[in-house]
Amino acid sequence: MKRTHLLTSIVICLTLWTSAVAQQDVLRNSTADNLPLISPKSGDFDCDIADFTGTKRRACKISIGSGDTVDYKSLDDLLADLPKSDKEMQKMHIPDGKESERTEFEVGNVRVKAFLYVCKREHGDNDYHIILSNSPSKSPYMNAECSGFPTDEDDKSSLKVLTKVRKQFEDFMEGTYCSEKWKDLDGTPVQITGSLFYDVDHKPGVVGPQGHRPTTSWEIHPITNIKFLDK
Repeated sequence: MKRTHLLTSIVICLTLWTSAVAQQDVLRNSTADNLPLISPKSGDFDCDIADFTGTKRRACKISIGSGDTVDYKSLDDLLADLPKSDKEMQKMHIPDGKESERTEFEVGNVRVKAFLYVCKREHGDNDYHIILSNSPSKSPYMNAECSGFPTDEDDKSSLKVLTKVRKQFEDFMEGTYCSEKWKDLDGTPVQITGSLFYDVDHKPGVVGPQGHRPTTSWEIHPITNIKFLDK
């Protein structure tokens, strides 16, 4: 009897271990074509709420840069013309508090032609994280974010613009996308307009699916307009 119980326990342990290893392999080998998805609802997260719920650099993430808009033909051109390098921005030790304002290097706006590569819904702040690529499936990459909405505690001057662009993106997605797993966007060509923003909370090469991560922490955040182009 004891031997039977022991063998049963060993079988169960091996089954659990095999399942865990298989799941790690799936995550490790994920590409835009086989990214694992989760159900539309996750835990206590309410997919229908679009308010910005984050705190880190909140004032920046729901505001629009006050500077001029510069046009770029490609991500290559934009990335070559960023105001400062990552090392220079990191040396500034920008605070990540709720009221942290845009630095002098984050007031500019850009308009760039790129391709929508993958996206996910960030449950921590309600933003859509969108990885842009320079071609339908190749680097370089850059993160752009469709922000959640300012609430009554915030300056709401950006609300109309952020509401419009979120609708543009969700119309393209044919509804809200509620998963924190990366979704393939088929290399859709677009013209993205938005404000330059430096993400002090994530080091270069951290954001995005493995193998397709931007090598800079510069972002377009928030996106203020999406124009979908012909393929």
